Amino acid sequence: MLSQIVIILLFASLALRNVVLKKMVVKFQPESLLLIFTLMNVVIGLGLYLFIFDRKELIHKDFAALTKRENMWLIVFGSFVGVLFTYFYYTLIREENLYYIHVHLSMFPIFIALLGFLLLNEKPNIGEIASMGVIIAGVLMLNYY
Repeated sequence: MLSQIVIILLFASLALRNVVLKKMVVKFQPESLLLIFTLMNVVIGLGLYLFIFDRKELIHKDFAALTKRENMWLIVFGSFVGVLFTYFYYTLIREENLYYIHVHLSMFPIFIALLGFLLLNEKPNIGEIASMGVIIAGVLMLNYY
């Protein structure tokens, strides 16, 4: 029960975040918002590291492993894709309604499942495949009816 309440609160706070972003992206350039939010993430992350996180030795161990050459391309790729997504998201919400953008973003789990199937040999069951069909049908209905 507690986990459901936490999930609802997280969704509500993320929804409020998107409404605030929509108001901001109308006044400011997406590039400016991207840079300021990225800098704030660095400041917040540093604050968490310095004052909240208490398992610093594990973080140091992970950091040493993550910064090895074989892992760096994953870090760079993940960061690049994240920044690119954020930039296009800010640009899209500037021009379109939030619900319209998020209806299309609801298809994201389908792409995850498809890539999991293709790259990780994960096999979706019939219920998961049916759920993907429901998502696609819902997006189509919201776009064309």
